[in-house]
Amino acid sequence: MFAVFFPAVTGILAGASMSGELNDPKKSIPIGTLAAIGVSFAVYVLLSYWYAKQIPLAELRVNTSIAVEMGRWRWMVVAGIMGATISSALAMFVGSPRVLLAMGKHAILPFMETFARINKRGEPSTAILFTALLSLITILFGSLNQIASLLTMFFLITYGMINLTVFIEQSIGIPSFRPTFKVPKIIPFWGTVSCVAVMFLIDAKFSFIAFIVILVMYVLLIKTDSQAYSPEVRSGLLVFVAEQFAKAASKLPYYPKIWKPNLLVPVEDMQKLDLVLPFLKNIILPTGRLTIFKVVDRKNSEELYTLKNVEAQSGEDAPIDPKERLSQELSLKVKGLRDENIFVETAVVQAPEVLEGAVTVMQTVGGLFFPPNTMFYVLNENNDQDHVAGGLVEKASDEGLSNIVLRYDKNAGFGLEKDVNLWVRSQSPNINLSILIALQLKRNWDGVLRIVQVVYNEQDRQEALNYLLKLKKVMRLPLDVEIEILVGNFMDLLKQAPKADINIFGMQEKPDIALIRNVSAAIGTSVLFLRDSDNESALA
Repeated sequence: MFAVFFPAVTGILAGASMSGELNDPKKSIPIGTLAAIGVSFAVYVLLSYWYAKQIPLAELRVNTSIAVEMGRWRWMVVAGIMGATISSALAMFVGSPRVLLAMGKHAILPFMETFARINKRGEPSTAILFTALLSLITILFGSLNQIASLLTMFFLITYGMINLTVFIEQSIGIPSFRPTFKVPKIIPFWGTVSCVAVMFLIDAKFSFIAFIVILVMYVLLIKTDSQAYSPEVRSGLLVFVAEQFAKAASKLPYYPKIWKPNLLVPVEDMQKLDLVLPFLKNIILPTGRLTIFKVVDRKNSEELYTLKNVEAQSGEDAPIDPKERLSQELSLKVKGLRDENIFVETAVVQAPEVLEGAVTVMQTVGGLFFPPNTMFYVLNENNDQDHVAGGLVEKASDEGLSNIVLRYDKNAGFGLEKDVNLWVRSQSPNINLSILIALQLKRNWDGVLRIVQVVYNEQDRQEALNYLLKLKKVMRLPLDVEIEILVGNFMDLLKQAPKADINIFGMQEKPDIALIRNVSAAIGTSVLFLRDSDNESALA
């Protein structure tokens, strides 16, 4: 009986369906809806109460024609049922095509543009015909009870989602949620639970069907690039949940075991960034983060911006503000990574010089809840900015960051992206970061990791081998990690080293940028020089 009664009171949606044709929908819809609810509630509660008093409950459960049989003038009851049915049908024929029309105008779902067509009289003829055809098919292939149950499922889902949306927006406390009609949070919560419970109480099979249909439509909707303004609560809900977890996590101590590469990348050469981005991706995958920033010289930026305003006043084409242009360019360069669901942030900072701007960024992001833990710097081709590189490394260490300095070889690039040589020395203070980065590259390149150590005489070979075997065991390195011991002078042996696509070295306490360039030139590959902080541990 509930499934038959329920669609009868859904006429309260008629006003909302016609909102596009109301003079003042903001005022008319609430008044009309509340009035309809009140009248419908009174009529149907009294009618249900009268049936329960006059007719045995067993009879009500099985006899769907009891209203006709109990009527004094049966033909009037039949006429009333026919009138109500036709009235509901007409209301749906008026409202439903206009809903399809609105969806078609905004291309909400694929192929919906067809329903945006209107005839000479302004009627959505295509949507009306589709509604009529769908209604006829439903009537031909289903009984009244089945149709009532199916319709009830979708109405309950609609009401349930409205209640859920209200409950979520009340819970996350966003200022934009300012309803003129306020209710306690328990009401939308209980409304959501009740709608779902009643659905499965009526018919579990149709409930599953309705949920699947709604889910498919939702997936299509979020994949459709609709131009309609359609605010939703997904982002607000996710931010709220993330904030709650962040608050809980902030109360817990940090352990090196949870370390993952979160790189802070200052950019000087925008063209070289294109070459380095795939390499950065292979360092941070699968769950690391990138924060990429570019420092703009404030003096040159202000001069160009002044020129822009002068040319704009003269009516000539004005250049784009450098900061805005670089922001757009950075966003475009990292779009591919974001499309791969990699967490990337970009920023452009104005400062008198690169070092000052970079330090400001380090200090700023260091106070965030998700701060970078490693600075990644790419050396320029020439050495005129080496003092900046050295200053950045020292400042990053002062801010508690690890350091990775890349000398990119334009001839070798990153080779086949397979073999990794990790050069170590006994008791190296940089062994933890070196091991972790080498393992990241090995995994994401699906390549070979080789640990290389240099000793000055043959007598030290066995001791070095024992150290590397112990290191391999203690650090829980994969069994296929290779070990190579070289005897002689370090710089002389670079040319004889096993071939690799990237060579990784530890950095001296005081950064020697000239040494990095010399090593890269001697070995003939791109090289990484790394410095540990206290945040990582390969033993964890």
